[in-house]
Amino acid sequence: MTIVPITLAAAAVTAAALMPMTSAMALPGEPSESEIVLADQQPIHRPTLDQIKADAEQRGIPLKQAIDDYVARAAPKLTKADEPDGRVDIPEVTIDDLTAAEIHDLNLIANDDGKNLAETIDAQGWQSRFSDIADKFEADYPDLFSGAVKAEDGSWAWFGFKGEIPAAAVEDAKALPVKTTISGDLGYNQAEIAAESERVHQKVSDHPAVAAVTASPDARSGVIDVSAQLKPGVKHDSALEKELNGLPALRGEGVSAKVVIAGDVRTRPMDGYIRGGGHLNGNCTTGFNLERAVSGPALYRTSTAQHCLGPGTESYRNHGNDSGGTEVGNVWYHRGKYGDFAINTAGSYAVTRTFYFTHTQKRYATSENTPRVGIRVCHYGLTSNEKCDTINAVELTVEFTDGVTVGKQVRTGKLIAAGGDSGGPFYYGGKAYGTLSGGGPTGTVFTTIRILRDRTDYKVFTK
Repeated sequence: MTIVPITLAAAAVTAAALMPMTSAMALPGEPSESEIVLADQQPIHRPTLDQIKADAEQRGIPLKQAIDDYVARAAPKLTKADEPDGRVDIPEVTIDDLTAAEIHDLNLIANDDGKNLAETIDAQGWQSRFSDIADKFEADYPDLFSGAVKAEDGSWAWFGFKGEIPAAAVEDAKALPVKTTISGDLGYNQAEIAAESERVHQKVSDHPAVAAVTASPDARSGVIDVSAQLKPGVKHDSALEKELNGLPALRGEGVSAKVVIAGDVRTRPMDGYIRGGGHLNGNCTTGFNLERAVSGPALYRTSTAQHCLGPGTESYRNHGNDSGGTEVGNVWYHRGKYGDFAINTAGSYAVTRTFYFTHTQKRYATSENTPRVGIRVCHYGLTSNEKCDTINAVELTVEFTDGVTVGKQVRTGKLIAAGGDSGGPFYYGGKAYGTLSGGGPTGTVFTTIRILRDRTDYKVFTK
């Protein structure tokens, strides 16, 4: 089906009328005068990596092989106290500011992009620093922070604030090695534009001609991108276009909306078929393990997608040589406004801080972080094994093929999951970003790990 843009002129006028008429405010998509550009950022100095590169060149071997050799030599002799949950498959070695696990993921990204590892490290190796700074801004300025975006090719970074740019934020952003733009006076914070996106989604969904809708906010431009699928037999004509044109009258300052009529925008749960050697019930994958985040007795759980749950207990099994399994019971679940997520007991097993990133390899989770547009993430699933892609939308509201509307989703540009992968972890290095919800023609979607702190008393069990 041809994608036809429907400009929401009335909505744009409404949004413009709400915007404060100051010299610092610009229309959505235009540069704001209240903007700081850090163009002379310093590159990250990596002397150890430079030595490894020189060693690889001298020996005539690939950089990845030289790195693996270095990691093998540098790997410390660990005690049980160092690895409380057992041995993992990538030693906890750091090369300058990069962990060996991050370099593993960067090598996977390099292969996907058709580039060599050295240039991928240069282009993408600052992602963890960006993610940590963005999460710091979100925590330090919850009423001001509008969002953060990283360029897919790693060439720039962007941060936004509803009002005046905090001076301390500028100093923090100087730690990035790429051109960094900080925009102020946007007129909305992260929570406000997300709430407006949900309201616009509902408004368009309620139209009798519309079968399914996806909506996600673009923090940089203040535009809510909406794709609408028409019901069978409904033709797109000028009258319908005019009617849709006036639907989502906007409330947020600096916010506008753009609707396109698209083909199938629904998302399919990745619950697949029964297969052996799986994670959960043989047809789904578990996410990260969890620990209680509030005061009281220590409690440890495991997680997955809510749509993976059966009528009773679930059957968990390890992979490969780990073997064994246990029955787990549900503690909490939600599939709707806040995501697609479930928390289960650990059955008779002890909960670890590790997660599978291939069918036979494990690594430690080290932190939980908020997904941002432009971040490269990797995913592990029962069927697809490990794959990586770029986040292109956050705070997404989608409709699934079973008719359920799910919010707080994050989308990657390509479909990198398949049946049986649902519930599996999204990560980069040891950073936990979310768990798989499903996928469709527009890409792969996962529930942000933020659902834990927003809706539960749990957090990712990290080392």
